[in-house]
Amino acid sequence: VFDLLWADPFPDNECRNHSYGPNMTRDASYFFGLKPVTKLLCEQNYIAIIRAHEVCDNGFKMHGWVEGLPPQIYTVFSAPNYCGSE
Repeated sequence: VFDLLWADPFPDNECRNHSYGPNMTRDASYFFGLKPVTKLLCEQNYIAIIRAHEVCDNGFKMHGWVEGLPPQIYTVFSAPNYCGSE
C-alpha cells in the first residue's frame, strides 16, 4: 500500500530505459517506467493512470512517454503553496 501511494513515474527522459528503480528524490518507494505502466493498462483495459502526491507546475503534468499516443499517466496536485512551493 505504501508504494501505491508514494511511487513516482521516472522523469520523461528516463522512462523508456527502466521498469523500476529506487526513488532517491523522495528517499522512499520507487520510480516506475513505461514497461509496468503499459502492462497494467493492457491487463486492466485502462487508458490512463491518474495520480497525485507530487507537486506539479500549474497543478498538473501529463506524462506522455510514447510519441503519437495520449499520455499514459496524469499527475494532478491541487494544494496551493504546498510547503512553500508556488
